[in-house]
Amino acid sequence: MLKGLYLAVFLLVISTFYSCGIATKVAKKSLMEYLELHHKGKYEIVVFKRNFNTTSVNFNLFLVALRLVEIKTVSIVFEWDAKLKKLHRPYYKEENSRAYLTSKTLKRFVN
Repeated sequence: MLKGLYLAVFLLVISTFYSCGIATKVAKKSLMEYLELHHKGKYEIVVFKRNFNTTSVNFNLFLVALRLVEIKTVSIVFEWDAKLKKLHRPYYKEENSRAYLTSKTLKRFVN
């Protein structure tokens, strides 16, 4: 009985967190309008799903994969902040940035 209660509370908390933020349909429509306004049909949306960031507790982040209409093999993947209507760029210190870690790895393999 106690396990059932814990499970119910857990599911309630998860559903509450998942329902916060901008609705997926509204966010996708907003991104489609943005792309049409700025890029005039150059891209099509392949993947659009909520990407909850546990670090910043941002419920408005969505993982987006776009594909070029003219060249179907070219895709772009990024995080979209639906509330701010712009790309989400995580804040890293220099030691944790992708560029730094990539250059560090390359130096290790080259030397």
